[in-house]
Amino acid sequence: MAERVYERSALILDGEDHRLAEISASLSVMGHTLLYADDLDELVALAGEYRAQVGALLLPATRATEWWPTVHKRVVEPLDLAPRAVLPVGERIAAADAETLHREGLRWALWEPFTPWELRFAATMVLAVADPNDLRLETRVPCAVAVEVVSDSRKTPAQLTDLSTGGACVQIAHPHALDTVVVLRGTLGGRPVSLPARVAWRSGPDSPSWCDRGMGVSFERVELGVLDLLRQEMQRALDRFRLHAR
Repeated sequence: MAERVYERSALILDGEDHRLAEISASLSVMGHTLLYADDLDELVALAGEYRAQVGALLLPATRATEWWPTVHKRVVEPLDLAPRAVLPVGERIAAADAETLHREGLRWALWEPFTPWELRFAATMVLAVADPNDLRLETRVPCAVAVEVVSDSRKTPAQLTDLSTGGACVQIAHPHALDTVVVLRGTLGGRPVSLPARVAWRSGPDSPSWCDRGMGVSFERVELGVLDLLRQEMQRALDRFRLHAR
């Protein structure tokens, strides 16, 4: 896997339990630069010091509604950030609070439990509001789709952990060798599908600890009907991150 370095930084306002510092640590080793603040005054100071660098704001979901008026006035407006660049992270909040934040322009959230990949994807989505190039390599949406990986006479159960119309990440106990041609068999939208693919990368002894054992594949040929099913599955997976899914 090629490492990705993001041009914009995520500004993080943490709660008293420092939960965001703990769960966001994986972002640092995935190429994100993070700026932590323990309180609103420190947040304002960091925003002023790094105003040209900040592209998004993460804050505890349980305090988001309470803190939003102050955060909007003292940070979001001065930085000229769009509300869509703000990401509540943590325990799911009440529907009324979610509606309030949605009316204010927030569109994305990340509810526990979540994986490091889901956190990276959500952070990249809100960073892409300020710089669309940050989403360029993040077109694979995190998902959980059971499949069977077929290669020659070998059939192995596995799971897709992210998905795009061009490829996927496959969590599998024994990844295949690079350039191996495989077929992914599973169900999308209630319909059986078979996706010919080629192994583009695989985890190994030197892979980082946060990386699940598996491999990345690029699809070799995708029929139009299957392409539509892939897009529908990606939209269903994307609903996981919507603050107010339609």
